[in-house]
Amino acid sequence: MDLAKSVDLRLQVRADAPAQGRREVGALAAGLPEDLRENLQLLVSELIANSLRHGQLTDEDWIALRARVGPTSVRVEVSDPGRSFQPPHGRDPGTPASRSGLWMLNQIATRWGMVRDTDTLDTPKEWATTGKPSDPGGSSSPPER
Repeated sequence: MDLAKSVDLRLQVRADAPAQGRREVGALAAGLPEDLRENLQLLVSELIANSLRHGQLTDEDWIALRARVGPTSVRVEVSDPGRSFQPPHGRDPGTPASRSGLWMLNQIATRWGMVRDTDTLDTPKEWATTGKPSDPGGSSSPPER
């Protein structure tokens, strides 16, 4: 029996999209320890903010949020129809002084990455996992299909 809980939704391209994502994921993760839930909400905020900041989205576009709380890990995926973002120097997360969102993501997530959806070839997708207390390793796999 799969006891995983998930949320799958589309957010409008608006300044409050990160806050909407935080609320949805916070409700989904309500049974998790507070520090893990807060880190998860921070991850969601950062991934959605990256879509808003780098995706060159229009008002007609959307940001997809998919989150899954499984028995040993929490996985978040954010995608949008905008242009792909490539961090400087590959996956360099930056430094604390740069206040880079990728630096923050690197500190909180157990694993994270960016891929292009192979069906559309246009939809960049960022994913992150973080382990639950019973599995600090999380998952190393790219986004689920």
